[in-house]
Amino acid sequence: MKTLLRRVATRLARAPIIDTGLGFRYYQYRPQSLPYAELEAHNIEWAKNIKPGDVVFDIGGNFGTISLLAASRGATTFAFETNIGNLARLQENARLNGWWDRINGFCIAVSDETGMGTMLNNKPQLAHIGLY
Repeated sequence: MKTLLRRVATRLARAPIIDTGLGFRYYQYRPQSLPYAELEAHNIEWAKNIKPGDVVFDIGGNFGTISLLAASRGATTFAFETNIGNLARLQENARLNGWWDRINGFCIAVSDETGMGTMLNNKPQLAHIGLY
C-alpha cells in the first residue's frame, strides 16, 4: 500500500495543476483528461444549490471532482471510491486545496444492500474492497 501511494505521489508531482476557475485546483494526472469544466459541466449547475455546512456523499469518487466542487462551496464531503489509486489521487487533490477537514475518502463500495459481493477491477492488485 505504501509503495502504491508513493508511486501516485511521484506521478502527481509531475502532473500539471489545473485551476478550474470554480474555486479549486486539481492534478491533471492523465494528459488526455478534459479540463474540469468540460468534464463535469453538468455538475456545475447542480452544485449551485450547495451551501456552507451541507453534507455531500460522493459515490464513486474517482479523483474527487464532485467532492472538490462541493468543498469549494463549503460542504463537507464523504467520498466512496473502491480503487485505491483513485482514492489516493482524491486525497492529494484535497491536500492541494487545503481541504483535509472537508473531504473524507473511504475505500469501500456503497450499495442499497447489506452483504458481501464481487466487484470486478481491471487491476485487482489495487482493489481492497468492502461492501457495506
